[in-house]
Amino acid sequence: MPWRSSVIRRIYQRQEALMRGIEREFGLRQLSPSRQSERRAPSRGEIEKQLRTEEVSTLIQLQQLADAAAKGCSSCSEYQERLEAVDVELVPVVHVVQLGGAKLCGLMYRLDNGTMKGSDLGLQPGGARQTGVSYEQGRDAAAVRASQEREEALRAGQPGPDGPGRQGFRALRS
Repeated sequence: MPWRSSVIRRIYQRQEALMRGIEREFGLRQLSPSRQSERRAPSRGEIEKQLRTEEVSTLIQLQQLADAAAKGCSSCSEYQERLEAVDVELVPVVHVVQLGGAKLCGLMYRLDNGTMKGSDLGLQPGGARQTGVSYEQGRDAAAVRASQEREEALRAGQPGPDGPGRQGFRALRS
């Protein structure tokens, strides 16, 4: 039923407007609307799993590690180094464009063999830039290329420039 999602969205928007009115009326702390949130909140299933297993989900771990790495960081290369220091692989999403060029379109994060897109972590397009991390092709291209080569080798099951797949990555960080 295609109309169902639009009805649910309108109900949610009305409910959110009512909640903001109640917060103002009773002098409660005013929360920002969810559409202005920098990232998505953990799902009910993630919260329940965390309570049941007492383990932090990969999503929450990656969000916290990405936030910590971005603090006071200015370049994509430095951001990548900080993440790799805490065993998070940064996997660039690159699209080949005409004339043999390439465009960095996004980032994926890998922690303990779990891979998530930046958007899954709630990082909006340009989210790294909003935290002060910038990408300049001349400065950061070598780091992106090395990550690409490591990812291609990992997919092919061959030793990459860092050594044999994930084990080589971990050994370098130890």
